[in-house]
Amino acid sequence: MEIEREQLRQLGQVREGTLGQTPFPLLLQALFLAERTVVVELKHRYLEKRIFIEEGIPVDCESNLLYETCGRVLVEKQKLDEQQYQKALTEAALAGERMEATLLRLKLVQPFELFKVLQQNLAFKILDCFCDAWGTGQFKIQSDPPAVSQPLRVNLPQLVYTGIGSFTPPGEVAKAIGSLGYHP
Repeated sequence: MEIEREQLRQLGQVREGTLGQTPFPLLLQALFLAERTVVVELKHRYLEKRIFIEEGIPVDCESNLLYETCGRVLVEKQKLDEQQYQKALTEAALAGERMEATLLRLKLVQPFELFKVLQQNLAFKILDCFCDAWGTGQFKIQSDPPAVSQPLRVNLPQLVYTGIGSFTPPGEVAKAIGSLGYHP
């Protein structure tokens, strides 16, 4: 399927649709080209994500999947043990603050280490949306998003390249490259 720049510009202005009609990588590229500041809400069965985009670049992602939360990722990467995680979770709830702030206040992780893990986790949460499981999902775009308190930035071209290369069957990639006039 050949997509021209003007079609991408128009796609960058949509408000809702299905990921079957508008594949996630294409939606990301269109929002990047339009330099939009939005929240993309994705839903598929029990899966839900909210991707915050500033001027076309993803800066945050909220997910209802426990294993994608900051604390669980730190435990998985062995930066926290389970007891530290539970303590930070309780403290964050009691203080009414984000888990990240609690982790830093309690000095359970170093700021740079936390930043690095958060940035990797953001990319991971977004890459998950390239999987087939999201192929029949729905999306809605909120044009007046709330401000992100701790925005992170991902390299969008690298993220799209990684997502397509990792989750798209090689035959589809070859077909798409052929439609761009490139023949290896």
